[in-house]
Amino acid sequence: MTDAPPPTPPALRVRDARPDERDAIRALTLAAYAEHAHVMAPSAWAALETAVRAALDADGPADRIVAEHRGALVG
Repeated sequence: MTDAPPPTPPALRVRDARPDERDAIRALTLAAYAEHAHVMAPSAWAALETAVRAALDADGPADRIVAEHRGALVG
């Protein structure tokens, strides 16, 4: 019998977010939404951005998950 190599970690891992990742989550989320700003009316984008920021700042109960690739948050 030969020893099998250790398993390779998955390329993408989805997990619960940690409290210390809040700033990174904010930046990723706002960047993702901002990709659509150019196809929206400025007032619509402003309203959406305000709503997204409010949701990100909320301290109420919420499930927050992140996608991690090789140790870096990607979503």
